[in-house]
Amino acid sequence: MSRNIIIAGAGYAGIETALYLQKKKKKDDDIRITIIDKNSYHTLLTELHEVAGNRIAEDGVTVPLRDIFHYTDVHIIKDEIVGFDFKNNTVSSEDRQYKYDYLVLAFGSEPNYYGIPGMKENCFPLWSYKDAIAVREQIYDCFIRAAQEEDKDRRSALLTFVVGGGGFTGVEMIGELGMWVRKLCTQFHIDRNEVQLYLIEALPKILNILKDKNIDASMRYLTDKLKVNVLLESAITKLEPDRVELKDG
Repeated sequence: MSRNIIIAGAGYAGIETALYLQKKKKKDDDIRITIIDKNSYHTLLTELHEVAGNRIAEDGVTVPLRDIFHYTDVHIIKDEIVGFDFKNNTVSSEDRQYKYDYLVLAFGSEPNYYGIPGMKENCFPLWSYKDAIAVREQIYDCFIRAAQEEDKDRRSALLTFVVGGGGFTGVEMIGELGMWVRKLCTQFHIDRNEVQLYLIEALPKILNILKDKNIDASMRYLTDKLKVNVLLESAITKLEPDRVELKDG
């Protein structure tokens, strides 16, 4: 009897599951493995900062699903699942239904704004392929406008960049930005001292899961080499369109 396995989501977990099942499947097994995702590509989420910081082109963080499953018989469907009928073993998109015997949910995750007022409305998340491009374009646009801005305060605001969160993503992002800023300053004839970079972390340390010697080395590189202002024990309590409010006011 044929068995149909549907994997909803082609992130790391979904792809790993599909490849594992494919590997375990025997030639005489009557099993159909189907992976469904709204995109036709997999995004390398751990590399998004490289696009956001303009080190690599956007196609450097996407891998076509057809390439990943080229030597398998995993079926790829580009569609967005919006409904589940667990009683009748059915998942559905806006205009199609898919029957399954086994269902794997691998939808991934989404940004956590921690209930901070104004955060979702006023920040640039770095959580997807499109997010990375938006961050990159925003940074570049700020330099374009700053280069022609005559008002001192407005120019200063355009050249001030804040990254919230001192985990791996935040540190990688501010690191990429710190290196890119050097080139941008040369390109737009802006004094590097005009640019203010901030990394804000609520805990007493950045990269909290690393050993102290690695944390110290990272801190020295950020502050001494890249001129990043690292604010520790500085939880963000509110985000407005033109300012970040910290717990100390």
